[in-house]
Amino acid sequence: MSEHRKYLLLLSLIVLAVAGVAYLGVPGSPGHQKATLGLDLQGGTQLLLQMNTADIPAGQSVADYNDRARRVIDRRINGLGVSEPVIQAVGDDKILLQLPGIDDIQQANDIATRQAKLEIKIPDAANPGPPQQFKSMTPPLTGEHLNATYVAFDQANQPVVHFEFTGADADRWVQLSKDFKGQPVQITLDGLEISAPVIENVFTSGVGQISGRFTVESAKQLSNLINSGALPVSLQVIQSSRVEPTLGAQSVQRSLIAGIVGLLLVAFFMIAYYRVPGVLAVMALLYYTALTYAIFRLIPVTLTLAGIAGFILSIGMAVDANVLTFERLKEELRSGKSLRVAVEEGRKRAFPSIFYSNLATVLTAGILFMFGTGTVKGFALTLGIGVAVSFFTAVVVTQMLLHGAIEFSALRRRWLYGVEERTAEPPPDRHAPRPAPAL
Repeated sequence: MSEHRKYLLLLSLIVLAVAGVAYLGVPGSPGHQKATLGLDLQGGTQLLLQMNTADIPAGQSVADYNDRARRVIDRRINGLGVSEPVIQAVGDDKILLQLPGIDDIQQANDIATRQAKLEIKIPDAANPGPPQQFKSMTPPLTGEHLNATYVAFDQANQPVVHFEFTGADADRWVQLSKDFKGQPVQITLDGLEISAPVIENVFTSGVGQISGRFTVESAKQLSNLINSGALPVSLQVIQSSRVEPTLGAQSVQRSLIAGIVGLLLVAFFMIAYYRVPGVLAVMALLYYTALTYAIFRLIPVTLTLAGIAGFILSIGMAVDANVLTFERLKEELRSGKSLRVAVEEGRKRAFPSIFYSNLATVLTAGILFMFGTGTVKGFALTLGIGVAVSFFTAVVVTQMLLHGAIEFSALRRRWLYGVEERTAEPPPDRHAPRPAPAL
C-alpha cells in the first residue's frame, strides 16, 4: 500500500470513529442512545423463587428442573429486552432473579412465576352449558410443539398472535377443525381462557391465531410467554424487594475520574520514556477510546462497574502492545539499523507476541461470556470488545502513525525514539607513536 493511501485510510478511520461517537453519544444527535445501566448503577427488582418440588416426578433431579426453569426465565427476560439480568441457582430448589430497570415488583412476579402453559380445549358434550363448557383433549394439545409465534393484525386491524403447530400436533389441529367445524374451541394459558374462536373452515395446516381484546403490547407479551415455553415446575416468590442503585452516579463519576487519572499517568509515562512513539501511542489510545465507546453504544452494551473495569483493563492491553512494539523498535535502532528499517522490523518482531497475548485474552473473555452470568458476562463482553479494538489500534493505527512520523526530517533523530545518538568515531592520529610489535 502506498504512503498516500495509508494516510488516507488512517484519516478515514479517525473520522469514522469521531463521527460514530458524535452520532451515538452526543445528546441531541439523531442516533443518540441513552446508556444502558446495570442493576448496580440504576437499581431494579430482586426476587427469590422457591420451586414446588411436589410437581417433579419421583426419581427426577431437582437440580435439572432448576436449570430448565432458569432457561425458560432467561428466554422470557431476553424477549422483554431487560439487560444484564442475574438468574442463578440458590441451592437445588431456589432461584435468585435480579432485573435491572424493572421497578414494578408485580411485573417481575408475572415474568418469573407465570406457568405459561398454552392448551387447546374442545367442547364438553357431557356439559353443553350454558355457558359452554370445555375439556382437555386426550392427550392434551399444548403449546409444547409450536414454531415461534408472532404478532400480526387481522382484517379489523386488531392485533392477534399467529401460531403454528409442528409434527403430529399439526395433524391433530387439522383433525380438530374437521371434528368441531362450526363449534368454538377454547385457547387457555395457565387454565385461563384467552380466546374461544369458532372454527369456520377446515384447516389444511397447523396454522392458527389467537384473537381477543389485545393491545399491541399485551399481544407481544403473550407471544413472548408462548415462545419462551412453559415452566417445567411452578415457582413461588418467597422474597421480593426493590433494589436501589448500590453505587449510582457518584460511583460512576469516581470510576470515570479514576480512569482519566490513569490515562493521564500512562500518557505521561509513554511520552517521557518513548518520546515520539509515546506521543503517537497516546493519539492511538484516544482513537481507541472513541471507537470502543461508539461500539458500546451501537450494540448497545450494558454498563456496570464490572463492565467498566473490563474496558479499563483492555486499555492496559492496548498500552502493553505498544510497549512491545516500541521496545523492539529501540533494539533495532541500537543494532545500527536505519529508522525506517527499525520501524518495520520492530513491527514484525513484536506482532507474534501481541497477537497471541490478545488472542488468549479474547478466548478467556469468550469462555467467561459463555459460562458466566450477570455482571460476569458484562465484564467479559466489554473486555473482549476492548481487546479486539486495542489489537487493531496497536497493529494498524499506531504503525501508520509511526510510518507517517518518520517521513518528517525533524522527527528522524534517534534520541526522539529513546535511543542515544550515534557519535562518529574520531579518525586515527597519524602522528601518534605506534605500539612496538610484540616479540
